[in-house]
Amino acid sequence: MSCLTRDVVFLKAGGSFITFKDKPVSVNYMALEALAEALKATHREVSIVLGNGGGSFAHYAVLKYGSNDPTRLLVKCQQATRLLNRLIVDYLVFNNIPATSLQTSAIIGYGKDSLRAFTPPLLNLVGNGIIPVVYGECILNEKGLVEVFSTEKVFEILSSILKPSRILLLTDVEGVYSCNPKKCSNPGLIKRIDNDNLGAVLELLESDASRDVTGGMYSKVKTMSELSRKTGAKVIVTSGFNIDHVVQALRGIVPEKATIIEIV
Repeated sequence: MSCLTRDVVFLKAGGSFITFKDKPVSVNYMALEALAEALKATHREVSIVLGNGGGSFAHYAVLKYGSNDPTRLLVKCQQATRLLNRLIVDYLVFNNIPATSLQTSAIIGYGKDSLRAFTPPLLNLVGNGIIPVVYGECILNEKGLVEVFSTEKVFEILSSILKPSRILLLTDVEGVYSCNPKKCSNPGLIKRIDNDNLGAVLELLESDASRDVTGGMYSKVKTMSELSRKTGAKVIVTSGFNIDHVVQALRGIVPEKATIIEIV
């Protein structure tokens, strides 16, 4: 049976989960261990496209080189994102998980007037039960300027080719909160985001957006709500450290502590 006949799940290991964002170029190996355990339990049941955020690798490079020569920014950003992606893939392969790196800028780029995707390598991997690992990256746009391309944006482009049944975002907290749970005194977990409360949630999150080079949780909710509306896929945001919850979400079961984004 072709693995393309199984449910396709887009799974993002967020930068705040997979790295220590306040320490440049640092991997959280407890997060990698949790991710590997969840994938071991599920990779034969569903077809997974894994994407990793840039975390303290990409964010550090963009902040350090962002005001300098665009060429230097591009190569330094891509050097940083490739390094993190390789560390993640190497760890998964060491743990007998069939994963391989797929460089984002090698399959997605700007044509004359739009973004284009070259996806035969992706389809071939997924169809044969191998987990392609894409990632957020810096890409040159049609004007030769550097664009910081988030993993959510990668998923948006790929969703038109591989129709995901659900999309999972793994973070270092249990979902989307009414305010930053690491800083505010009374954070409330928002269990569901839909047509009725999307605008209000985005308004709550907007104040923190400028502190993250890819827009933080505000940008993630905005992009994922648009993708949910476009594809019909349910988006689940949950903690990557809770292995049971990640396994449940990969299997299509909504975890007890999570945020569901479903826009119709």
